[in-house]
Amino acid sequence: VPTRSSSDLADTDYTVTVVAEARYLITAGATGVLWLGVADVTSAANVMWTVGANGTIGIEIPAGVTTLHYGSDGVGTVGRLSKLDDVS
Repeated sequence: VPTRSSSDLADTDYTVTVVAEARYLITAGATGVLWLGVADVTSAANVMWTVGANGTIGIEIPAGVTTLHYGSDGVGTVGRLSKLDDVS
């Protein structure tokens, strides 16, 4: 799958800038569960996606959203975010 860019998700940031309506692959780290949403994910009501250890999912960022929030029960680099190339 062609990707344009990727970045590590550290256990100290909890937000990452994204492009509205773009598609991303999210890969969780080797330990723990990664949860993501478009609002603070300290409340389960805001979690839109979850990824288990070593798992990968594809997501599309909703229109108007430019910040992805995440949390994990892992430590260190808890995952990787990879933006997929636009399909023409």
